[in-house]
Amino acid sequence: MLAVGGAVWSSAAHAASDKRVDSDLTIYVAGDLLRKGGVVSVQPLPVPRAEWDKINAADNAPVPPPEGLKPIGAGGKRMVVIASAQYSQIQFFYPEDVTYTFRFRPHPEQKDEMRVTGTRALSIGGVNSDTGLGPQMEYGFKGRATSGDQTIQLVAPDLDEHTARSLMAVVELMPNRPPLACETRSATAVCAVEPATWPKVAADWEKSRLDGITERKHDAARRACYDKAPAGNGSCVQVSADGAEPVYEFRRNP
Repeated sequence: MLAVGGAVWSSAAHAASDKRVDSDLTIYVAGDLLRKGGVVSVQPLPVPRAEWDKINAADNAPVPPPEGLKPIGAGGKRMVVIASAQYSQIQFFYPEDVTYTFRFRPHPEQKDEMRVTGTRALSIGGVNSDTGLGPQMEYGFKGRATSGDQTIQLVAPDLDEHTARSLMAVVELMPNRPPLACETRSATAVCAVEPATWPKVAADWEKSRLDGITERKHDAARRACYDKAPAGNGSCVQVSADGAEPVYEFRRNP
């Protein structure tokens, strides 16, 4: 999922097109996320219709939604959130009997700072085949289960896919995941790494990025060794010193 043009980067629908869209979310991208790119984890949370009707009456737009959107039904709700951290988690409710849509757009007051050029899907979370639900939220709307999360890279010149995946791994997959702080409204939550924790996360991110570069160099050198290896039993072994550019040589088995 890589869109260009800068105005609308991406949108996604939850279910078949014949289902009515009652939950419409605009994610305005701002701050470091707009200037440097990053990773956004989108967590749609289904709720019963009765709960949705109560949610629908509350305000969930810190700034007005963009103009020119398709009309939404009387039972629908337009929501707006602002994401500025390089790792952001967006949670939002939608009625379980219909569907949702979401989109990324640059914050209207920060368009001149934009370096993001598009979006790329990094992962799509699985769900239980019986319940149709995935993991429960640990922050924000704690205990609410997602119907299938999407982790999306906001592409920028200095943030390639490998670098984005390194950030995703540090925040989402490491055993000691950093805590998130959330700004919550009735139907939306925007969560990010706590400011006091971010320097350590940034350091771990950089280490993960560099480790990934080293691993890919070793993989390339190993493949090159096997590509030119003679026929017969043997294996390619590292002959370069640790920390140096990797070099592998083919050695026959004794």
